[in-house]
Amino acid sequence: MKNLDKTIDRILKVDPTLEEKLVPIKNKLKKFPGRRLSYWKELLALLNSDPSIVNNPKRTEISKIFNVKKRTSHQQLNSFKMVTPADRVIGVIPENFSDEIKRHDREYIAIAKLNVEAVLTDSTELKAEVLRRGTLLEIHNKKIWLKLRDYFKLWDKPANNCTIKKQENGLLAMVDTQPPLYSGMAGMLGRPQLPDSQSGPSGIFRVDPNSLRQLFQALGFEPPPDDE
Repeated sequence: MKNLDKTIDRILKVDPTLEEKLVPIKNKLKKFPGRRLSYWKELLALLNSDPSIVNNPKRTEISKIFNVKKRTSHQQLNSFKMVTPADRVIGVIPENFSDEIKRHDREYIAIAKLNVEAVLTDSTELKAEVLRRGTLLEIHNKKIWLKLRDYFKLWDKPANNCTIKKQENGLLAMVDTQPPLYSGMAGMLGRPQLPDSQSGPSGIFRVDPNSLRQLFQALGFEPPPDDE
């Protein structure tokens, strides 16, 4: 609900000649704020019945003050690709897992945006924050992937053969992207090379030792030495 005080002030700004009729409502509101709803009704009744207001040449402008602007729904971005006819859906991801994965994905996008800012501004503090949050995200990523592999019993499958995709109805699904043997070479030509990392499905933040080393370099930090 709009603020009654400000609404009256805005009306008076459009037509100051209405001060005599509207200021008494404001004064009563100051004395008895608990009766705000009653004073709203009084104001609306006055605007809809008083001839000097109904026939006011600025009535249209006054009416616009009461127009409620619809809030545009902000669609949350995500990095999940859509399921294709070539994919074999293993199963729909349960709601409790799905919500956790979506939060995880939003954090991944937030870190990616922060990383762009860190690179553009060459901020050491932002770079350190990106590295810290990215490390925590990778730990969380492994926990999510552990739950999913347990739930769908995927321990007999290479992790890189599975990924999380979004269906037309918006639900997340576990998908087997490995093409069948009978598809021949044609089915393999468009398949990208996937890393050997078992960290989790594509679409979720993943960092293997090599990419972690590259991340250190991109952020301007000295990569840790390789284990002997």
